[in-house]
Amino acid sequence: ELKVADDQLLIARAAVSRIADNPRIALSVDIVGGSIEIERGAHGKGAEICRRVVDAATKLAATDIVTDARRCLYDAYINNNEPKQALEIARAMHDESMRTLGPAHPQTIQDLSTLASALAANGDPAAAKPVWDEAFAGIARSEGSDSIDMMNALHDFALAESPGAAVSTPEALDAIQRAVAIAEKRFPPNNPQRGAMLEMLAGAQSGLQHHEEAIAAYDKAIAVYEKLDDPSPLARSLYNEADELKAINHCDRAMPLYARATKVAEETGKLGQIAGASEYGRGACLAADHKWDDAQTALEHSITQLDALGAPLFAAQSRWELADELITRGQRAKGLALAKEAVAQLKGQPPPADQLAAQISAWIAKH
Repeated sequence: ELKVADDQLLIARAAVSRIADNPRIALSVDIVGGSIEIERGAHGKGAEICRRVVDAATKLAATDIVTDARRCLYDAYINNNEPKQALEIARAMHDESMRTLGPAHPQTIQDLSTLASALAANGDPAAAKPVWDEAFAGIARSEGSDSIDMMNALHDFALAESPGAAVSTPEALDAIQRAVAIAEKRFPPNNPQRGAMLEMLAGAQSGLQHHEEAIAAYDKAIAVYEKLDDPSPLARSLYNEADELKAINHCDRAMPLYARATKVAEETGKLGQIAGASEYGRGACLAADHKWDDAQTALEHSITQLDALGAPLFAAQSRWELADELITRGQRAKGLALAKEAVAQLKGQPPPADQLAAQISAWIAKH
């Protein structure tokens, strides 16, 4: 839990304040603080903390701390949809591990996987492929083809090939199926690593439009996550499975999952985006069932939540859904105005915002 982490960080900072002659320890604690902010979703704040540590540790010639801070900074950039900055950090991490550890070291090979992910995130899969191949070969040599490091690399490859579960590839599906097999061999049934691999399997199936297979994988992931203390993956998987069900017109099965995802998210007080997105899903299902007033209430609530959280992709989807409902009910001018707001909201946002904006623009042209 983040609250426990915050409390422990305060204790650590208090202890560090009494060790004035050891700035290395203070910088290490700062990295933990930055990582907590990233986990909380405050990616910009986490990046600022870890960037400051990189600068300070560089002046101290504390290369190990520089390395840790760069990994923190990479996580902040990649989670904040800043792929160019993430690629720059990934190159620096790999260059440093090559220089200090050599090409055969497990850390260098891990950094190869990170570099491949960053290249893919920058829209350059052709450049990423030989890097992935080199990373997989290196892990197989040093750790084994069924090692935990191999599992993690296969997961990262599948994730890079299935951005946001919007699209995927057969290669991604094959990779994550191998990762699931490793997780089932290496971890007990209720281990979060098994849940993470199953969740990624569901994402790859979804990206290939294998909806029933994705739903089955989400069911298995949820069964794992229900046994854990961390509600974040549970709320996320509940929402994603509900979306799969909605995609194949099973709103009757999706609605209770959306409601449960909202409840779990709101109880934590830190998963507002999942709650807002679930309200959007509920609204879309209610509209499909011609429950117009309830649908409008849910969609308006979703828009308010997502705007406040700075989640333009989901907010634009809610605006578009509500715009469609308004036009269906004869409020054409209001509906078109709302759809144009959605397009404007997506301007300058990272992919897949451009694809969504194009879809909404085409819809506006038809209406």
